[in-house]
Amino acid sequence: MAFAKLTAFAIVVIRKRSGTTKNGRVIAELDAKQLVVAALARLNECEFLDDGEAVYKLLRRHIDNSVRTIQKRTNAPVEVSIGTGTYEPDAEVIAELEDETSENPADVAELNAEDVFYKTVLSETKSKFKAGGLESQFIDMLIEGWRDRQDSCELLKIIPEQYDALLKRVSRAAIAQKEAVLKKKAL
Repeated sequence: MAFAKLTAFAIVVIRKRSGTTKNGRVIAELDAKQLVVAALARLNECEFLDDGEAVYKLLRRHIDNSVRTIQKRTNAPVEVSIGTGTYEPDAEVIAELEDETSENPADVAELNAEDVFYKTVLSETKSKFKAGGLESQFIDMLIEGWRDRQDSCELLKIIPEQYDALLKRVSRAAIAQKEAVLKKKAL
């Protein structure tokens, strides 16, 4: 009996909210029974299932709100078929996204080899500077993986302008050492 009353209420809501607008025509095509079923599916939000009158009013509110939402909508929703194996003619198909957390073993190996090469170049560059000097400490930090300017300044107890000059000196020496290593490999 309650389902029939809710269906009758859904019919009244559909008639009241349908019209000549685009959304009004969409509302006119709605199935009253489907609205009731959708409202029943939302009952998990109800805290007072023992009170029949409160549940009935909540179901009526769900029906009216769902139709009102369609009426106020500014654009049509895009329906996408998910995992059913069949596609509606007007549904858009979304390509399966690549897993960003997985790593390609070939890329990892290549990056590791490159990392080892640059650490070797930096170690060889370190010998061009005074042992225990600021440049040597900076190179040690680079080999350990420190890259942040602010952190490096704090650890080396220098100001950002000194950091820039230090980076420039070490970079020039490292580039020269890299070219020398690559020339050796080429011969």
